[in-house]
Amino acid sequence: MSTRARWIEHVSSLLILFDLSVLAPGQNSAPAKPPVGIPGDAIHFKGKWYRVYKEKGGWKRAKERCVIAGGQLALVPDSATQAFIKELAAELPLWLGATDEKTEGVWLWTNGSRMIYDAWEPGQPNNALRENYLLLARNGLWQDANEGEPSVFGFICEWNRK
Repeated sequence: MSTRARWIEHVSSLLILFDLSVLAPGQNSAPAKPPVGIPGDAIHFKGKWYRVYKEKGGWKRAKERCVIAGGQLALVPDSATQAFIKELAAELPLWLGATDEKTEGVWLWTNGSRMIYDAWEPGQPNNALRENYLLLARNGLWQDANEGEPSVFGFICEWNRK
């Protein structure tokens, strides 16, 4: 088995353990595999499925790719999901599903809901150079970024089907 395959297996095992640790007593454990229409390598967490796509491109392209795949850019409603997303990202800068492009300073998730929980880096969002898109930085905290931010390695999609 290659080093990459061992690493993916290790991370998947940790994520499954992490996922099981948030279940309340008496809840069923994570499904054995994703349902039809969700990539087979997606990871289950709190009733949703997540997958990292390592593809360069802007936020709008990432959003479109998730929709085409039947999901959406990942939303982060709470600290448990933030911790999961941070681990899943493995220190890669990735797009997440929020923007303030309609009204500066009013961050909305791609499902239209208002951002309540946040994990901004100190001094962020700062709207430097008209930054309107949510970026998960290497350190796992959030930054606002330009549509074509060159440092972004990809994006995280989520699916709501159990």
